[in-house]
Amino acid sequence: MYLTADGRQIDRIKRPADSILIIDDELALLEMLQMVVGTFGYEVTVAADVDQAERILTRQGTHTFQCVLTDYKMPNKTGLELLRWLRMFDGDLSIVVNTGYASHEDVSAMIREGAVDVLKKPVQMNVLAQALAHGVKLTRQRRHRARAVQAVKQVGLVQDYMLRIMGISELPFVDFFSRPMHQAGGDFVSAYARTDGSQMLVLADVAGHNLDAAYISAYFHGVVHGMVRGNLGPRAIMDDLNSFLLEKWNDRDLGDSSNMAPEASVCALFVEADSQGHLTWHNNGIPPPVFTSAGAESHRMGEGNTPLGLYDDPETLQGELECGEGGALLAWSDGTESFALHHRVSVEAAAFRLLSTAQDERERLLEDADDDILVVRIHARGVPRGMWVPLILETYPGNAAGKVDSIEDSWARSISFAVPDVPEDKLYALLLTAREALLNALNHGCGRNPDLLASVQVHYAAQRRLLRLVISDPGPGHGDSFLTDPEPDLSQDRHSGLVLIRNFPDRVWTARNNATIYTEFTWG
Repeated sequence: MYLTADGRQIDRIKRPADSILIIDDELALLEMLQMVVGTFGYEVTVAADVDQAERILTRQGTHTFQCVLTDYKMPNKTGLELLRWLRMFDGDLSIVVNTGYASHEDVSAMIREGAVDVLKKPVQMNVLAQALAHGVKLTRQRRHRARAVQAVKQVGLVQDYMLRIMGISELPFVDFFSRPMHQAGGDFVSAYARTDGSQMLVLADVAGHNLDAAYISAYFHGVVHGMVRGNLGPRAIMDDLNSFLLEKWNDRDLGDSSNMAPEASVCALFVEADSQGHLTWHNNGIPPPVFTSAGAESHRMGEGNTPLGLYDDPETLQGELECGEGGALLAWSDGTESFALHHRVSVEAAAFRLLSTAQDERERLLEDADDDILVVRIHARGVPRGMWVPLILETYPGNAAGKVDSIEDSWARSISFAVPDVPEDKLYALLLTAREALLNALNHGCGRNPDLLASVQVHYAAQRRLLRLVISDPGPGHGDSFLTDPEPDLSQDRHSGLVLIRNFPDRVWTARNNATIYTEFTWG
């Protein structure tokens, strides 16, 4: 504590004074500026011309100064030449120009070369103080940003190394796409070989896009790698990471900046895949993955739950799957959901487009992405891959018939986004069929009851240029064979929607007494 002039006691804050380099060929003015700027609380170094200033900056290093105050017109070299010289070595150091002779063209040139302010002699003391304070602040911000960028690059190198040794790109039964917002991101997917011959795949999404997220991501890589080598399972790894986040990372002492640091959390999905097509999964916070069977039927695995790092005993969803020949598990991070929302398409359609499109096209699609993007599709090991990928997986309450126009628009956007080359006539036929089948399911199968749900699924087989539409309702169905009978009784009056459903697809069949309708649309 120390006493001020008016008798108040305040804390003395000890930190090095910011340093200012002043250049002016008028020695009397230079001495006066040295004295005045010193009263502002800065350490001051002076130079009588540009050559002397360049020697000082070279000898002491530009990093020792937080701002430069220079005259413009001086013998031999001008302040503009000093600006250009300094920009070659340190673009972060702020320069304030103090001149009495500069023309409008000179001022414009100095601003273009990076001067943060141009003052006119004689300068008022409050104006000078404000200009120097602004310059010092700007230098600190630039240097902090540069250090952060360098730190991100270093963490990014660690993450790249970890991804290489994890070998995810070498697994023939895994498709994945990952693009961090920055050079070091919080999202990653990795694979680890187990001693029993199975593979453990990990999809993780660390909250945030700062260095905290990048460091935790790199730490998570190392922890999982070490614990897998120790033959520990997903639950033990999740418990260890949860304890680390709660007891060490989120509880660390950050001093005065503690209120500015958000708590860290990690969403993680662990999938163990053996050589017989059996999958075991554990999920904390990753959006529910989708399992698609060889018969083009998809369902979500569980519901949303909490990530690691927030609660002592986070609820972990887990389950087992007999993937079998042709089955696959699709998972993604919440950044993929944001990407889909931006494009107003289903997340399944967005995932397929990102996995299937060329790199240059991906970059164009991701120009406006505001989060890390991560998508992974895991096929059954040791068996042929399936051909079906989900594009639309939706349910609608029985009273949703009044929204069918907007629903149809959403289908059109998703299918066109996922399969840009779908022929217009085939898309039109599918949309019209889907619209009529959904209305039939809502009005009759659900009886317009909002508590009952009709299901719509669209799958795509790229190798066969084939879209399959399946619409199902919980009703008892009906015994009319009109949709599938090769020679139906045409004497009966039927709703025009049924006629469209029968005639527009390339193939139609039903199940559950016509309560589930299957249709296919193909092109050459």
